[in-house]
Amino acid sequence: MNLNKVRYVKYLTLFFCLFVGGCSSSKDRLEEAQVIGKNCGFESQKIQTSVYDLMMFLKRGDPHRIHLYLEGDGFAWFNTYEIAEDPTPEDPTGFRLACEDLSGATIVYLTRPCHYGLMRGCTSLDWTFGRFSQKILDAYFELMDALKAQYQTATFQLYGYSGGGFLALLLGENRSDITKITTFAGNLDHAAWTAYHGYSPLTGSLTVDDFEALSKIEQIHYTGVMDTEIPFGLSKTYKNHFKGHGNLKFIPIEEYGHVSDWPSVWAADSVNNS
Repeated sequence: MNLNKVRYVKYLTLFFCLFVGGCSSSKDRLEEAQVIGKNCGFESQKIQTSVYDLMMFLKRGDPHRIHLYLEGDGFAWFNTYEIAEDPTPEDPTGFRLACEDLSGATIVYLTRPCHYGLMRGCTSLDWTFGRFSQKILDAYFELMDALKAQYQTATFQLYGYSGGGFLALLLGENRSDITKITTFAGNLDHAAWTAYHGYSPLTGSLTVDDFEALSKIEQIHYTGVMDTEIPFGLSKTYKNHFKGHGNLKFIPIEEYGHVSDWPSVWAADSVNNS
């Protein structure tokens, strides 16, 4: 792409944001998330880990079962060449999924590091090439340990949208207190994903390799048949790592793409699958 064209698109977008009011700030998006939380019965809290600050939204329920919802990657790149200054998602699909959870468990929605203007400890690597780094994983370990101590829960179930699905797999292979992983349009193998699209590899990120550990965890993966970002066939290759072992279930959703109404799917299934 011609760099002059890239600059033109960028400045046109900035003009639209500033003068037409078509773009929202981190503060605006946080306020929108807080409205979602209030309407769904969640309390909000800023959590400090040793490296990052995260927003946590919590709905109290059974203290022995925690359902942890992980957001997607958000807005990582402004365009092909330029990293976004603010990775906060325009629409927090992961949070909307959490709102549809009617299981009666304690429900926790966690933002990703550097979202909603919480930039302590952040560099742009944390939402681009290092979005699945050990540093990020450690922040979630800290928070999960704190939740487990506070609510004395025995187990977690993890739910991830898009890149949040891969984060759930990383957590699953490294902890013994996770009983179930459910993903929606999940990125189950970021190396295969970048290779498929010709994207730059996520060189600062971890990969999943302990499939024996993951084979002990029940997994449900909702995939969009019309998803061009993470195609159904690409998601299915993840299953090959288990060589017939493991408790995996793939649920293809007809007419669904990557950005579709996944909360409606979960609203219909959450009670039966929780």
